[in-house]
Amino acid sequence: MTENPGQRFMSAAAREDWPVAEAALRDLLKSAPDNPSLHYNLALVLRRQGRAESALEAVRACLVLSAAHQGARFEKAACLMDLGYLREAEAAFTAYLDTFPDDPGARGCRARLRLRLGEPQKALEDCEKALKGNPELSLSRAEALGDLGRVEEAEAILFPFYRSASRLRPAILKIIGQGPDGGMPFDTGVSG
Repeated sequence: MTENPGQRFMSAAAREDWPVAEAALRDLLKSAPDNPSLHYNLALVLRRQGRAESALEAVRACLVLSAAHQGARFEKAACLMDLGYLREAEAAFTAYLDTFPDDPGARGCRARLRLRLGEPQKALEDCEKALKGNPELSLSRAEALGDLGRVEEAEAILFPFYRSASRLRPAILKIIGQGPDGGMPFDTGVSG
């Protein structure tokens, strides 16, 4: 028995076969071009394939059909970030957060953007609002504090993570090496 496009999409997505999932969605769109969810899912599949520009087109098609689509509004900002349009992405995350202020993922993305835009105070504010035990966001918060010259506060965040989360050590060392004056004094309390 042959799978219909919907079944093919679900099956392909479950096994993370993004090209097959994309083909199935494009088949579904032929019969339902006004379905915003299909455009949204196509955007997700395209981003999974590293095709942010095409994903942005699919997101925009979704938003034409459903301007309030929460997922598409987030994905629009994420696509802009992927494409390196930092100011536009920051504005898109800000617009998204105006409507969905309690989304820690969006706050975290905007915090990272603001760090890249040289706005550590604004990044810190986002991190403080979104911080809920998220180690990666804690690292962004520490980076923002370091960029503001608040080295002791940054160290208080970084050192426990350095000791307990070995997978985060490369990111921590990168933050330390990018301190406001070229680096922070670093003593992990670990010799050798």
